[in-house]
Parts: sequence; structure tokens; C-alpha cells
Amino acid sequence: MSRPMSLVCSNLSTESNSLMQTSTMGDSLMSNQQVLSRKQNLANNLVDKRWVSMMKNPANGFVDDNKIDIHVSNNISKPFKKYSKRIIRKIDDVTGIKIKIINNVNKSDIIVENVNNYDQFGMDDNVNGLAYLDLSNMKMKATWLKVWNICNYNSNKNKCKVWNYTKTLITHEILHTLGLSHPFGDGGTEGYDNTDTAMSYNFVDFSINNPLRRADVMALQSIWG
Repeated sequence: MSRPMSLVCSNLSTESNSLMQTSTMGDSLMSNQQVLSRKQNLANNLVDKRWVSMMKNPANGFVDDNKIDIHVSNNISKPFKKYSKRIIRKIDDVTGIKIKIINNVNKSDIIVENVNNYDQFGMDDNVNGLAYLDLSNMKMKATWLKVWNICNYNSNKNKCKVWNYTKTLITHEILHTLGLSHPFGDGGTEGYDNTDTAMSYNFVDFSINNPLRRADVMALQSIWG
């Protein structure tokens, strides 16, 4: 049984459309400068300084070669594996550190995988995803429950399109392993939702196709350049 040093749980909750409209309306009443200031304040409070310090400590060997090596598990079904790789590449594009997807799990710094349950950690049924440091092999892990591998099927081609909630869940866990925390240390922080950051538990807008928000990018850049 792997022993996690730190558990970061995800329980992205869904809210009504009325809340989504309220959130959107609030931003529309703010000036561009106020919106930018709000996003910067959020970005500053998405950085998990303890996690980042651990990753950047040369003794731990995560970025000893000036890059982050990520292994995306082969046990992830194709659409969700493809999305995982796509969001990792997108993160790589917006940050200063090189992020490389590798096949050799033993040489990886981060492992991305889906799992059947979290029984080994004694987690309750409300936990949908988990990011942690596995002390048995000193690997960061970004994980989510397989039950959330949900598709929206194109009626014409019968092709799986990863559900937007699932995209957010996968992105959320990967961002945890790269040093992001929940807004102001609490995923349920009022006034912030998935229109602001992938790190919020408050999931109100199912139409968002790209869960990586501006504040997430700003936080990543503050960590990795």
C-alpha cells in the first residue's frame, strides 16, 4: 500500500445555472483593471508554497534535470489519455519550465492515472480525485476515479468527446501536482467557481471546454516562469 505524504482531495460540486449567471453578471460590472486585479489576487492565492518548495528542493530530484517528466498511464482509456496529454502540453506551452511526457514510468516525476477507488486511503465516497506524493517511490501522482471517465457522444459519428466536468477533474489533479492549491486554501471558497479556476470545487458552468483559466496560468507562471 502506497503511503501518501500529502493528500489533496477533489470534490467538484455542481451548482444551479442561476449561480452561474450571478457569477458572470458580477464580472460584467467590473472594469478590465478590476477583473485583472481580481484574477491576480486569485492567482497569488492558488500557489501551494509548501508543495512548490518540496518540488524545487534539489534533494528531492523532481527538477534536477531542469524539466518535469510526466508519465500518463496506459490503463487510461484512449479519449481520457488523449485529453490528459493535451492539457499537459497546453500547460507546457504557457510555462517556462520544460514538461516532457515520457513512456518510462520509472524515470517520471509525476504519474497521471485513473483508479477504481481510494479505499487504501480510507477516503469517503465524495472524493472524485486525489493528488499526492507516493513515498514508496517518491513520485507525484495525479489521479481520478474511473467512474468519472464520462463521454458526450457525437450522435453522427458516435465518437467520445470527454465531458467538460471530467476535463476539469483531470486538469484539477494535474495542476495540484504542479504546485496549485484550492482558491485561498479552500475548494469551496465563495465567490469563485470553475469560470475562474479549475481549482475551485464550485462547478457551475458545464459549457466551459477549456478548464485551464487565466488565473491558473498566472499561478503556474509565478511558480515556473
